[in-house]
Amino acid sequence: MIEIKYNNSDKIWQSSALNINYSSLGEAIFSKLNESDPDRIIEVNHESDIKLTVNDIRHQTIIVAKNLQKLGVKKGDTVILFSRSNSKVTPVTFACYALGLPVNFFETSFQDDIIRHNFELLNPTLIIFEEEFRQKICKCLNGLQLPKLKHTLSLENDEVFQVNFDEEDEDFQPVWIEDPSQYPAALLFTSGSTGMPKIAIISHALMLQGLYNKWWPLGPDSIICSYADLRWIVQVQMMLQPLFFGGKRVYSIRLESAIPVKEKRQIIDLHKITHFCEVPMFYLDILASAEQSDNPNSLSSLRIALVAGEVVTETLVDYSQSVIPKCKVIKCYGMTEVAGAVCTNELISKYNLNGGVLKNGFMVKIVNDDGCSLGPNEAGRLCLKSAAPLLGYLKNEKANMKAYLDDGWYDTGDCACMDLDNLLGIGTRYHDLVRSSGAIIVPSVVEGIVNTHPSVLSSALVGHSSLKKDSKDEIGSLFVVIVNNDKFSNEIEGELRELIRNELTNEQFEIIRHIRIISEIPLKTCGKADRSALKILAEKLQN
Repeated sequence: MIEIKYNNSDKIWQSSALNINYSSLGEAIFSKLNESDPDRIIEVNHESDIKLTVNDIRHQTIIVAKNLQKLGVKKGDTVILFSRSNSKVTPVTFACYALGLPVNFFETSFQDDIIRHNFELLNPTLIIFEEEFRQKICKCLNGLQLPKLKHTLSLENDEVFQVNFDEEDEDFQPVWIEDPSQYPAALLFTSGSTGMPKIAIISHALMLQGLYNKWWPLGPDSIICSYADLRWIVQVQMMLQPLFFGGKRVYSIRLESAIPVKEKRQIIDLHKITHFCEVPMFYLDILASAEQSDNPNSLSSLRIALVAGEVVTETLVDYSQSVIPKCKVIKCYGMTEVAGAVCTNELISKYNLNGGVLKNGFMVKIVNDDGCSLGPNEAGRLCLKSAAPLLGYLKNEKANMKAYLDDGWYDTGDCACMDLDNLLGIGTRYHDLVRSSGAIIVPSVVEGIVNTHPSVLSSALVGHSSLKKDSKDEIGSLFVVIVNNDKFSNEIEGELRELIRNELTNEQFEIIRHIRIISEIPLKTCGKADRSALKILAEKLQN
């Protein structure tokens, strides 16, 4: 049970504690591997149909761990895993956790210059890669000075998975982690929604907190799936969920961008997925694919759709209910920096709230532009404090000074407010607000209004500079994707303006100067709208 308490004197909300009785993530994993049904299947590779049981993963994890020890890798050495999801990733990951090796799941689609930059930041002792990326890695390592790098090994290399010890000798024990709240388990790339992705340091304790703050109810019959790429916190935590809470994980070896929408839907149907996690834009595409298919039972296995990453509109929730009536949509707000969910609306009836009940182990305060704390129903910047301390970004003093505040507080950069029922409501990124001297607009509010129009598939509002010299006021450009681009007309534009006018003040309405048709909203690799690209386009179109 989660209890939220509000301290009126310092204007801080605090959720109940989360009791986790493990000294490290490695200890927790081996405890579960040793006590679970060894023949239970906990993950399935869609392309190869390779199925791994608890015993398979336990045995392979020990093999990898002992082989890494023979190579001289020791506690504290950083490991880069340069791979997509595949059947060898989980044992390698679990071995790293068990040996106290901070593991980084690299973004394989990065450009060469960004790869080299992050290799230097991480300064790994070991790079384990998928064979397909051998040439790319060799090219990027050429000329780099990485003092700690000792080995680069292919996942297909015998040195990683070869059984070169007595198979019966499985008396492996995870290394002792003195302080799991300060010792890194993973070095994870952030989404990059505010620029180049940063590398968040995630401790053993924080990873366990993110795991045990479950996003959704899981049981022995649960079949979970997400098409998020390996480096996202979604997949990192989903590798652990079936082992700890039951069910199994189904995944694809391909990057999400490489899987056609129709096939994403068919994978759900083929494996009878019950729990599915996706960002709003991609989930909308899958729903539309099901509605247009010849299979009346498409997506009927789904019981929970966890939608996160951006504001989830009621239009999307209603659309999901019309296509899959038995599927409950859970809105989730979370981030890499806290290793998972901050809040979900699973336990509340206010489904129109984009946010929900604060997860265990968090403190929250809402601050204004001057850093002063605000009370209930007052919107401002969301700041968090975690029971498992947040360790900051790797070798990024500028970002740490901006985001990590005094006394362990973290400035999320998101607009939010806590209501009188102690429910957390999430708006948009603070830097995405459209500002003029007369008013401020929250883009997600306008987008939610516009998306109720029957002709609108999606929309994005951005603020940008005007043509007036010396003016600091922004103007708004609303980009809209409609059902049939050929039928966009002044009539539809007029209807959209009328929708907006009825919900905004006159000052806010005057900010939105342009409504522009666009074939699709440009997206970042994480599935979020690329608002930087839209701002550039908006300024170009007004010239």
